[in-house]
Amino acid sequence: MQRYIEKEALLVSISKKRQMMVEAAEIYGYTGDETIRRSQELDQLIYEYQKLSMNENAPDNLLQDFLGCIDCLPVEKYTA
Repeated sequence: MQRYIEKEALLVSISKKRQMMVEAAEIYGYTGDETIRRSQELDQLIYEYQKLSMNENAPDNLLQDFLGCIDCLPVEKYTA
């Protein structure tokens, strides 16, 4: 049960960090230093979640289900 609570807390953190990254991308652009920093922090949270999941016997689709139910990061096509 404790591991489930940890995973749920990580999912909340992942969602919040993702939103912070999207906001930074809107302000600083996708390659801005702040956007990259937040992206790296998001990667670390996802990595921590995956480590928790790997230590379990049953397959875990909770992260995929969670990420599938929220809007994708909007990407605009730019041409040079």
